[in-house]
Amino acid sequence: MSYFITPKHSGTIDNFLYPLLALKQYGREEWVSCEDFKNTLFDLYVNNKIETEWVLGDNGEKCMKSDSSDYTKDLQLPAYFGFVEADSFQRNSSKRITRLGETLLQKYESAGNSFDCDAVKDIFLQAMKTIPFGRGNYGVINSDSDLEAPAIYLKSAILLDGLSVKEFAYIIEQMEKYHNDFSKVIIDVKRRRKQNLSLKSDVSTDIKFVTLFKNIGILVDGPVRNLNYVCDYYMNFKYDEISALPIDNKEKKLDDDVDIVIDLNMSDFLQKIYYGAPGTGKSNEIKLLTGVGNAEYKFSKNFTFRTTFHPDSDYSSFVGCYKPTQKERIVNFKSWDELKQTAENLPSDNGDKVKAIVKFIRENAESIKKVIDEKDYGNFSYIFGGCSQESDNQEGERFCWNSNSYLGSFLEEILKEREENSNGQLTYAFTPQAFTKAYVAAWTHPTENVALVIEEINRGNCAQIFGDIFQLLDRESNGLSKYPIEADIDMEAYLNKQFANLDNIFNGELQAAINNYYKDHYDIAFDDIKSGKILSLPTNLSILCTMNTSDQSLFPMDSAFKRRWDWQYMPITNAGLEWEIGWEIEDDKKRVKFKIDWWDFLKRINKVVADLTTSEDKQLGYFFCQPDSFINSENKSDDDKYDLITAKHFVDKVIFYLWNDVFKDYAFDASCCKDGNGKEVLFAQFYDKDGKSVNTETLKHFFESLQSDNDPLLIQKISTEDQDEREAK
Repeated sequence: MSYFITPKHSGTIDNFLYPLLALKQYGREEWVSCEDFKNTLFDLYVNNKIETEWVLGDNGEKCMKSDSSDYTKDLQLPAYFGFVEADSFQRNSSKRITRLGETLLQKYESAGNSFDCDAVKDIFLQAMKTIPFGRGNYGVINSDSDLEAPAIYLKSAILLDGLSVKEFAYIIEQMEKYHNDFSKVIIDVKRRRKQNLSLKSDVSTDIKFVTLFKNIGILVDGPVRNLNYVCDYYMNFKYDEISALPIDNKEKKLDDDVDIVIDLNMSDFLQKIYYGAPGTGKSNEIKLLTGVGNAEYKFSKNFTFRTTFHPDSDYSSFVGCYKPTQKERIVNFKSWDELKQTAENLPSDNGDKVKAIVKFIRENAESIKKVIDEKDYGNFSYIFGGCSQESDNQEGERFCWNSNSYLGSFLEEILKEREENSNGQLTYAFTPQAFTKAYVAAWTHPTENVALVIEEINRGNCAQIFGDIFQLLDRESNGLSKYPIEADIDMEAYLNKQFANLDNIFNGELQAAINNYYKDHYDIAFDDIKSGKILSLPTNLSILCTMNTSDQSLFPMDSAFKRRWDWQYMPITNAGLEWEIGWEIEDDKKRVKFKIDWWDFLKRINKVVADLTTSEDKQLGYFFCQPDSFINSENKSDDDKYDLITAKHFVDKVIFYLWNDVFKDYAFDASCCKDGNGKEVLFAQFYDKDGKSVNTETLKHFFESLQSDNDPLLIQKISTEDQDEREAK
């Protein structure tokens, strides 16, 4: 169930302006506590003689209002349009002005301290293009709606030639509560106007952003009383942009900085977070994009790099770092010609020659072994000439060079000795992780689509994990990072080796294009990328993430991070796989099967969860619990997929989740949590005394509690004999 909210506090110019000025005093980088903000804002109100914003104390001094929270509430509208951000979705969170907010104040001052100017209206339009208003908005932290209220108001005012707040409330209710199509609602309002029919809704008409729009000139009075009209500037110069505004936030980009707008060309690359309730198919959606290189896949298996975030994830586990590794002996292999030339120049005296041969073999053992194994030059020993007889060197070693088998045994002894001596010797080397692997693959394979997949992105501290790479996520339509960053020394050294042949991969035209793009900041950007000095995401690198909105104890994402992504909402839908929940019991000495349609169950339990939580986050998606058996196991091949969720599997997955993550937070108030006497059903009661098998009576009662008089039967009872008869037919 969605929850539509708009800011309710104030739409006056003073209450909109001074909160922004208060935060501006602290600068763009400083988070301001509620207490500090209230004190600063109060001083501004006093100094600027805003008499409605203070009271007189007993001694005649100006004091804060009795309810000091009114001062923080003044931030609701600025935050609603992305001019202010918070460090969390908590009422007492710290705040700071955004770059978009700073730009708004600059335009305000340039216009002679007026918001009624075209430049300011452009900034509001930019906010409506990029800021989510229905959910994930710091101005209305509890809102959970798909609807983008400001866009709907402006579009409706244009289509209806003026709009009242009462009509707007009716439109919102029809779309939010009854899920009616926007165009149909507009037609309905036109009809009601023509027939002079009343408009009733439960949505509040106290909509302060409309008041603000009127005060800054986005909305103006017109020929019909009580109707607000869209200003001439929007109608004459921004009509197409207003018409293109999304009315919902399902695929809306997030942005808070007017001068860092991302124009993603999604046909070339993706930078997207798939979000929704558990089991809605987020990971499966990404799975459909990645595969084994067939034409149907956008990303092949070989160019897909995966990682999963968790609370202990950090920069080193995502990007890479120096780690201890077993020391490897570096060998510069010599060719046959090089070995032969060296051997032929050994001393001629037999005694000296034996010592020289021993030294030669020890120094070149790996090369000699490789030549013998790979080239098969026959009798390698002939190059040693007069030392074909057994001889003693000063160390007492005996040598005979009349066969390769003897030489081979000697080589094995040398190589074995070296291997044993090298064991346990550690060195340090840069170890790349998922990001760096994907980054290198994308740059070194520019014709391939490369994907970096991040599962459960909100289970880790994104600010800590991404570090300075966060800046690379600002990308132009061509996919290149708008603002490259300098790599640290370790990363630079690693990339320098990996990109040694980058000149051969990128032709002169492509190099020139990259250099030209970054010419204002770098003399030869391609050379800096090749050397590893700077990092920039390449055009063929996509980043795909999943985010489960129901998980608890997660790290919040700040708005600056959020806006750098495209967002794909994954609703709860019927996948149409005809899965069933089922179990068998002994009933009158007959095996009786019970079955329940999985989607039918989901619809009913999700209604219960939605009524309790007023949110979709805790509801169950189609893939929340997947089958672990067959409805009919006869004539099944290894390629057939399970279609039955057994009772135990259902209890272990679904009941456990409901009892431990959903119902416990609401005192088990739902009827499905009660037994026939109205007493709370404990989770342990879903198991028999042995704790291994399911108590089918408790489970049956749970399903029966989801049954109402108007609903079709949820549980179907089928005797084994009846089923056999149907299968025979």
